[in-house]
Amino acid sequence: MNVYVSIPRVVDILLAGSALSAVTSVVERPPLFTPDHTAALSCAAMARFRDIALSLTPYLQSVDCDDTDALLLRFDTNLRFDTALTGGAIEHIIAMRVLAQYTRHCCPAVAEACAAEADGLAARLHALMLRQTPAPGRIRPHG
Repeated sequence: MNVYVSIPRVVDILLAGSALSAVTSVVERPPLFTPDHTAALSCAAMARFRDIALSLTPYLQSVDCDDTDALLLRFDTNLRFDTALTGGAIEHIIAMRVLAQYTRHCCPAVAEACAAEADGLAARLHALMLRQTPAPGRIRPHG
């Protein structure tokens, strides 16, 4: 089962999240990412993608990072889930982790909220996959 993750879509989420956070911020000069920051945001997003791919290793057959427009996570064929929804969730986790990392010094509350959102979504993703993975020695039901 193939899940595609797009770094340009992650950058779009980062730009939107940064803009919305800045508009609603009570901080005098809130951080604001702009399209000028795309290269740096892409680099940060790739690092977070690799972290997530490593955490999903028990469920993966392979990872292809050659094309940032379509990073490929090839999951075990026994897993069943919506690939588009899962790709979007992974993109969101990446974006929230980047926002958490780069807002922690100037806006700790924003960083904490982003980290909590990313951690919660990552936990739900892992739980979804874990429920479909048989424990060692357990027979998987046919179905």
